[in-house]
Amino acid sequence: MSSPLTPSKLPSLPPGYPSLHSLLLTLPPWFLLLSLIFGGCCSNAYFLERTTSIQPSCGTLLTFLHFLVTALVSLPGQLSLDSGWPRVRQPKVPLRRWAVQVALYYASSLLNNSAFAYAVPMPVHIIFRSGGLVVNMLTGAAVKRRRTFGMYGSQHWREALFYSHALSLPLFLASLPQLRAEWRAALHTPQMWLGWGAPAPGVATPGGQLDLRAVAFGSTISQRSGGGVGSGVLLPSLLAPLALNVATQLLCINGVNRLTARVSSLTVTLVLVVRKAASLAISLLLVGGASARGANTRQLAAGAAAVLLGTVGYTLGAGKGGGDKEDGKREKEKKEQ
Repeated sequence: MSSPLTPSKLPSLPPGYPSLHSLLLTLPPWFLLLSLIFGGCCSNAYFLERTTSIQPSCGTLLTFLHFLVTALVSLPGQLSLDSGWPRVRQPKVPLRRWAVQVALYYASSLLNNSAFAYAVPMPVHIIFRSGGLVVNMLTGAAVKRRRTFGMYGSQHWREALFYSHALSLPLFLASLPQLRAEWRAALHTPQMWLGWGAPAPGVATPGGQLDLRAVAFGSTISQRSGGGVGSGVLLPSLLAPLALNVATQLLCINGVNRLTARVSSLTVTLVLVVRKAASLAISLLLVGGASARGANTRQLAAGAAAVLLGTVGYTLGAGKGGGDKEDGKREKEKKEQ
């Protein structure tokens, strides 16, 4: 009869790799982080495509709601009650450090969401946006010693999340007429039924019907009434996917900011490349229709495999390199002693 495994008898990894115990300790936070990125960002891309298919020219409204909701949700984490009244605590990073980042983030987000007004397909949009990851990585390498996280520490991602969105809100004043026009257009999109069960006979739902029973029990969205009269409301068809897009955007950027605070710019870039490959697959296979499926399945599979192999190769190489650096540090400390 074999003896049970004790900590000293646990299988060990080759030299240069993290121990099995340390891997088990880091699994829960990494599972949450990757769930936020892949679950939140991929579903966000899906609902973005749904939203822009109903109203392509809603980029300014979409961007404003993203920034507003994110700023409001992250505000409580920046409040202090020391004086009895809520007030924004002193930031760890000076506000002047956020100025350029806020301006660039606002401009890039607005332009990215406004591109759909020019009938840019989602797969093309994803591919072109992926180029920004490479630029970000190269820029981070060029100014590595002057980065904000390098100077003030990398654990201020909540502060970065709040200020990068809150400080951008006044910039939308320049787009106020466009915001009003897009909101009015959103309210005039075809009516859809949202409720438990089907609407009463004779109720027109040109925007479709979303029966919550179908969501709860895994069925599909029905475009025809049936199965008895239910209870619900008629809404402009843009509001449901718009709200879901804003909610999933909050999850997505939360995960990306957490990742940025933990790993290097190169690792962030590779993780986001894999995420964008997953979003591209969802767009082509689930939303793009039969025409996109037949023509692009092989290229998509080859591209996804290349991305996966490259990411796995980097992970193994980085793990071994990190172990070599740690061994070098230990040897240096021994010599100094």
